[in-house]
Amino acid sequence: MSMKMLKNIEGKIIDLIAADRAYMPIKSFAGKLDRKRPKLAGLVGLSKNEERFDGERVFAYVREVDESKARGLREGVDLFSKRHPEYGEILNGIIEETRKQHEVHLYFGTLPNKTLTREDYVGVMMNLGLSQHSAERFYPIVMEITRSIQKQRKGNGKDLRSIMIG
Repeated sequence: MSMKMLKNIEGKIIDLIAADRAYMPIKSFAGKLDRKRPKLAGLVGLSKNEERFDGERVFAYVREVDESKARGLREGVDLFSKRHPEYGEILNGIIEETRKQHEVHLYFGTLPNKTLTREDYVGVMMNLGLSQHSAERFYPIVMEITRSIQKQRKGNGKDLRSIMIG
């Protein structure tokens, strides 16, 4: 191999190691957020029977959603049907049935012309285990990534969000 090819391979490996090392703490932090969000949503304490809550900066409401969920994996069923046509027809009939699934979601967002403060974000990050200093340093990074995602989605950051609570 030429020196240029060796340098290229080494550069790719260095990129992989750096990406892998960045991945682990981000994945860990994301896992903490994944566990924290449903707990926080449950603490809101709104029920399906209540009207929408409108605070000074935020709103929330709870709704039950009916979703049809299909059964089965198409590829496996098709293969089974080819191997066992008599049973495949029965299996396909079962799969065509759908079951209704009731989910309860908490919908939430910020009110028009209202925002969350630096302190709001820093407080959440501190509750996840970061020191105040680390949370303060991480805040601009979180906001930069958030703005980048919002631009990609062509949203204004005020999009209605939801989380399943039941």
